[in-house]
Amino acid sequence: MASLTNQEIEQMKKQLEEKQQEVRELYNNLVEAGAFPIDEDELDLVSGGVKLITDRLGFF
Repeated sequence: MASLTNQEIEQMKKQLEEKQQEVRELYNNLVEAGAFPIDEDELDLVSGGVKLITDRLGFF
Protein backbone atom coordinates (compact mmCIF):
# COMPACT_ATOMS: atom_id res chain seq x y z
CA MET A 1 0.00 0.00 0.00
CA ALA A 2 1.26 3.46 -0.89
CA SER A 3 2.42 5.71 1.89
CA LEU A 4 0.71 9.11 2.02
CA THR A 5 1.84 12.31 3.67
CA ASN A 6 -0.37 14.01 6.24
CA GLN A 7 -1.02 16.78 3.72
CA GLU A 8 -2.15 14.27 1.07
CA ILE A 9 -4.41 12.57 3.58
CA GLU A 10 -6.01 15.89 4.57
CA GLN A 11 -6.51 16.81 0.90
CA MET A 12 -8.15 13.45 0.21
CA LYS A 13 -10.42 13.81 3.27
CA LYS A 14 -11.51 17.24 2.08
CA GLN A 15 -12.12 15.91 -1.43
CA LEU A 16 -14.18 13.05 0.01
CA GLU A 17 -16.30 15.44 2.08
CA GLU A 18 -16.94 17.60 -1.01
CA LYS A 19 -17.96 14.58 -3.08
CA GLN A 20 -20.23 13.30 -0.30
CA GLN A 21 -21.97 16.69 -0.20
CA GLU A 22 -22.35 16.63 -3.98
CA VAL A 23 -23.91 13.16 -3.85
CA ARG A 24 -26.31 14.23 -1.07
CA GLU A 25 -27.40 17.22 -3.16
CA LEU A 26 -27.89 15.08 -6.27
CA TYR A 27 -29.90 12.52 -4.30
CA ASN A 28 -32.07 15.20 -2.71
CA ASN A 29 -32.78 16.72 -6.12
CA LEU A 30 -33.79 13.30 -7.44
CA VAL A 31 -36.06 12.68 -4.45
CA GLU A 32 -37.69 16.08 -4.97
CA ALA A 33 -38.19 15.23 -8.64
CA GLY A 34 -39.93 11.99 -7.66
CA ALA A 35 -37.22 9.69 -9.01
CA PHE A 36 -36.92 7.95 -5.63
CA PRO A 37 -39.65 7.34 -3.07
CA ILE A 38 -39.13 9.01 0.29
CA ASP A 39 -38.07 6.45 2.88
CA GLU A 40 -40.49 5.93 5.80
CA ASP A 41 -37.65 6.21 8.32
CA GLU A 42 -36.66 9.53 6.76
CA LEU A 43 -40.24 10.76 7.09
CA ASP A 44 -40.25 9.73 10.76
CA LEU A 45 -37.10 11.78 11.36
CA VAL A 46 -38.60 14.83 9.68
CA SER A 47 -41.78 14.55 11.74
CA GLY A 48 -39.83 14.24 14.96
CA GLY A 49 -39.70 10.47 14.99
CA VAL A 50 -43.16 10.08 16.45
CA LYS A 51 -45.28 7.37 14.90
CA LEU A 52 -49.00 7.66 15.37
CA ILE A 53 -50.45 4.45 16.75
CA THR A 54 -53.78 5.90 17.71
CA ASP A 55 -55.45 4.47 14.62
CA ARG A 56 -54.62 1.00 15.95
CA LEU A 57 -56.31 1.84 19.22
CA GLY A 58 -59.50 2.90 17.47
CA PHE A 59 -59.29 6.63 18.13
CA PHE A 60 -59.34 7.54 14.42
